[in-house]
Amino acid sequence: MKPRILSIDLKLDNDQITNAGFIDAPSFHDFDIVLIDPLGITNFLDKQSHKYKESFRTIDYDPTGTDKWIKNVTNQRRKETKRFLNLGRLLVCILRRPDIAYLCSFPDEWPKPKEEQNWVNNYGWFPLEYKTDSMISILHLSEGSKINLSEPNHPFAPYFKTFNKELKQLHYEAHLDESQKPYYFKNFHTIAKTHGELPVAFSFDLQGGQVVFLPPIENPDPKKLAGVLLNCISATIGTIEETTAPSWISDYKVSLPNLSDLEGETEKLHKKISELQERLNTAEQQKADQQKYLKLLYEQGKFQLEPVVRDAFSLFGFTVKEAEPSDGLLESDEGAVILEVEGKDNTQISRDKYRQLLDHVDDDERQTGHPKKGILVGNAFRLKDPNERDKQFTKDAVDAAIGSHFCLLATDTLFQLVRKVLNDLENDNLKRQIRQKIMTTDGVFRFEVNQPEEENHG
Repeated sequence: MKPRILSIDLKLDNDQITNAGFIDAPSFHDFDIVLIDPLGITNFLDKQSHKYKESFRTIDYDPTGTDKWIKNVTNQRRKETKRFLNLGRLLVCILRRPDIAYLCSFPDEWPKPKEEQNWVNNYGWFPLEYKTDSMISILHLSEGSKINLSEPNHPFAPYFKTFNKELKQLHYEAHLDESQKPYYFKNFHTIAKTHGELPVAFSFDLQGGQVVFLPPIENPDPKKLAGVLLNCISATIGTIEETTAPSWISDYKVSLPNLSDLEGETEKLHKKISELQERLNTAEQQKADQQKYLKLLYEQGKFQLEPVVRDAFSLFGFTVKEAEPSDGLLESDEGAVILEVEGKDNTQISRDKYRQLLDHVDDDERQTGHPKKGILVGNAFRLKDPNERDKQFTKDAVDAAIGSHFCLLATDTLFQLVRKVLNDLENDNLKRQIRQKIMTTDGVFRFEVNQPEEENHG
């Protein structure tokens, strides 16, 4: 009997193959072989997403439940793929660049790295053994067309001989980080590498089945690609069918020296590795959560300084929302604030940036009917040690801020405030004092932090 083959977003031309999309495909485990191109998932996420926030693709909140639907589809496909592999079947996946998107669960939400349940990616359907493992962390972006076949006798070698050597259509857009490869990728084979010795095609056993990753082809002929893949599959099927050990084999098992002890030892070590990996992931996240605040002292721009500034205000108890074209809207019981952030290499923050903030505040009041305070966060002379910096804001910027009841906050001051809060995270009174001081400061903000003398009211 011929194997049942399902092609997901590859659009192959062959009567033996059932073509479908990732969303509307039949259950994976109803087939013997699944061929999948994650590009279809990336394209789907592109259609759903409309904005980039903090350099991340985001899918806007939809009261009809689009976010839940996307997560449910991904989770269902992951369960199907796991069942498919448990049945000892063959999965062939095109190795695409990792793509992620954040599913907003309420209007104007900003991406939150810790909200793991709100992140989706084009490999979310792939079943790994531990929740802490992710294909996104072991596949890295790289691009090129120089590919060298490492295993000429591998069943999928004809794929490279046809499309790389003869037609020169192969390219790569991602590679496997071998140092991050999970230990349970058994019987691992590198099929092809880049000129820089990075794996871009490989196969391994996973959860009872076999997995093959192949680099993509530029504008393939659907009929030719189907024919080559079918030939590779035919050569592979015999290698993935393993005879079940008969019951009497256990009588011989005891004759192998130390096998039982080694089985017990490997099981213990695997458990310990899993526990250590979880501890490492937790420590890495905690380190990143604090280390990012160092950027307050030297960074600039939309994608480096602004996100950390917003995180700092969130740490103080503000609710941070998107408020384009400004850099953010801060809300709390003490009041609402329009945020503007600026970094400068060798100059002070001038009145021009104040005027930009003033325009944002005025426009917001016209649209909402509610006046809000403006706060300008500045990182002037950002490449100098903060102890050696001149005044952060020009005198005319300070005078203008006082007249408009705006707050001017230097990032080194903001850093000191962050340190205070991190050292006493449960101190809600401290956070409230910071919020109150921000709302009542007209001019340059000071809060028990040594700063160069500047004119200040509030």
